[in-house]
Amino acid sequence: MAKCKFCEMFEDIKRIHNQNRREGFSNKYTCALVSETYRGEKFRGRTLYGGMELNYCPECGQAIDWEAKGEDDNGRTESD
Repeated sequence: MAKCKFCEMFEDIKRIHNQNRREGFSNKYTCALVSETYRGEKFRGRTLYGGMELNYCPECGQAIDWEAKGEDDNGRTESD
């Protein structure tokens, strides 16, 4: 089954971040609602609401299987 665009992008991002773990970096993945404000046609700002756990893909609804990759619910590995 083909992955949706979000799942493909998320896998690519995690792959890059996993390479950075060797240098001592770690990442936490969350989801949020983003609101963009416009006045007429002019962009005026962006507000981020949330920062909740990312358990399902927001595009296709597939559960994110952290355990299969040795990660916890935030995408961190045991070595983090």
